Amino acid sequence: MAWIETVPPEEATGIVKEAYFRNAKQSGQVSAIRQMNSIAPDILKAWLDYDHTVMYRQGGISRTRREMIATTTSALNGCEY
Repeated sequence: MAWIETVPPEEATGIVKEAYFRNAKQSGQVSAIRQMNSIAPDILKAWLDYDHTVMYRQGGISRTRREMIATTTSALNGCEY
């Protein structure tokens, strides 16, 4: 498994701290995949903005169905995460 230096939640500042807070507020924790992106705060913020738009927006299909689609896609792709 690859090793990537990350910013731990307790050491986060600025954009990374804000992104971690948003992630924890939505899912109850700061996920490892979000921490992996902490070394590039601008990318982390853009990814969270995109994720929020896709997964949490009102209208269209339900949040449950969006999660089902994401889970199925990950399983079909052999994603361990």
